[in-house]
Amino acid sequence: MNDPRKYNVCVRFTEGDGFCATVKELPDVAVYEETSDEAYQAALAVIGDLQDIFAEKGKSFPAPWDAPVEASGRITLRMGKSLHQRCITAAEDDNISLNSWLVEAAALRLDGHRVAVIHAPSAISINYSAGTNNSLSLTDASGQSSKVPLDTASRVSIRHKNPLLTSTN
Repeated sequence: MNDPRKYNVCVRFTEGDGFCATVKELPDVAVYEETSDEAYQAALAVIGDLQDIFAEKGKSFPAPWDAPVEASGRITLRMGKSLHQRCITAAEDDNISLNSWLVEAAALRLDGHRVAVIHAPSAISINYSAGTNNSLSLTDASGQSSKVPLDTASRVSIRHKNPLLTSTN
């Protein structure tokens, strides 16, 4: 049997139903829970239960989909001029680059949380500002900074080249 964690589980917030977890390899599976972690764990449990049922009946169970990793990290993006201007304005309002804003927007759409990415060869300074504009400011040793507004639905992942400095809150 395959480890259920190897399957492609997508958890999204849905109005009125809480969080819905779906499994790419099992299109008929949808699990609804109050939190994203509960939905994810419930989806893993369903995968395990289905594997057991298939095994009992002597049926083959779909293997995890393992897409080849060919992404370069670079993309050419085309959009309408008015949307482009709105993105530029939003990035300026957040005091970040347009690229950082688009990365955050993609992560928010795909993962349901905000992501701050700082490429730092050494230490990262983290400052939390409470008040009317709750935000997290990350500054690397070279002075490059990223500001992430926080709200009750935000989760910030800090990715760093040094695995000892990587954290998720």
